[in-house]
Amino acid sequence: MAAGTFSITLPLVIAKSLATISNEIVAGRWTEDEKDAISVEEGLAKTLNLKLGDSLRFDIGGQQTETKITSLRKVDWGSMRANFFAMYPVSHLDDVPTTYMTAFKAPVTAGFDNALVRQFPNVTNVDMTSTIA
Repeated sequence: MAAGTFSITLPLVIAKSLATISNEIVAGRWTEDEKDAISVEEGLAKTLNLKLGDSLRFDIGGQQTETKITSLRKVDWGSMRANFFAMYPVSHLDDVPTTYMTAFKAPVTAGFDNALVRQFPNVTNVDMTSTIA
């Protein structure tokens, strides 16, 4: 049994474009709303010796959930896109805390970041300028 903490995503948009450059299905199939289905990144599957049909148990926001691996994905970790080790159908995780993630180009205005966080205190702002320069 493997135990640990992994980033998972609820694919609001990702599932509709799963066969993109950063998430190519390499085994099995992904159906957006399939109950208890999970898509796992192929490197993680290899590391943990997981295969299609294996069951995984997650504690998501205090809710125990049992899933079955229905697809493996090749993820381009160098793509600078949001990538996750596991994808779980969004329609089957009611009443769990949710975090949204996005990227945008901020205006070159002194104090913009501080004003944004003051107006929206629950927003975490990460300036990637020096990282991608």
